[in-house]
Amino acid sequence: MIVPSMNFEEIRKELQKELPIILRKAGYVADDLAKVLKPKRDEQYVRYFDYLSKYKNKWIYRVLITKKRNYFSVLLYDYDYKGLRGLTMMGESLDDYIFMFTSHFFKRYNERRKLNLIKPNDILKAFMEDNLTFEVLPLEDIAPNMESIFCITNTGTILGTADTKLKLYRMNTFLTNDMLHNDQTKIAAQLMEEFNLERLHYSVPDFI
Repeated sequence: MIVPSMNFEEIRKELQKELPIILRKAGYVADDLAKVLKPKRDEQYVRYFDYLSKYKNKWIYRVLITKKRNYFSVLLYDYDYKGLRGLTMMGESLDDYIFMFTSHFFKRYNERRKLNLIKPNDILKAFMEDNLTFEVLPLEDIAPNMESIFCITNTGTILGTADTKLKLYRMNTFLTNDMLHNDQTKIAAQLMEEFNLERLHYSVPDFI
């Protein structure tokens, strides 16, 4: 079980241990739903599920059912010393970067998107529903093995840091598009022009 006192390497091991299990679980649920819902060509269905793992970690997974195939995305959440925190991996390798969404990020997302949500689960589900792509652009070195990053999502921009040694994206705060300063707008435009940079592009619903 992930607890606030864990260091990042311990958190990574916990995620590596659990992620294949939750992905299999989501896949089974998606297959069963598809048999029941039987979507037509232009239909799609989205469902959310809460899951408490055998290691006592709390997950939310999103299932999207279409006629041709099923998709799913997952997010582990816990509470550190500052509040709600979300964790996931969006690459195909268990050694890929981990995305960590801080409590400050979720507070600002709820506030600046004017969602007015109270329950943490509702905030997490809204975030998962609204953001299906993540484009990450390194900005500048701020310390050894540490970069500031600028991340474009479907609903706005995330500012954070990348620890290149630990392979950790720490997503610290959220800005709506109308909040961007001129230089940030230019960076956003540049990033969108480089949308095909595979190294920096993460897409959901393969993962969130």
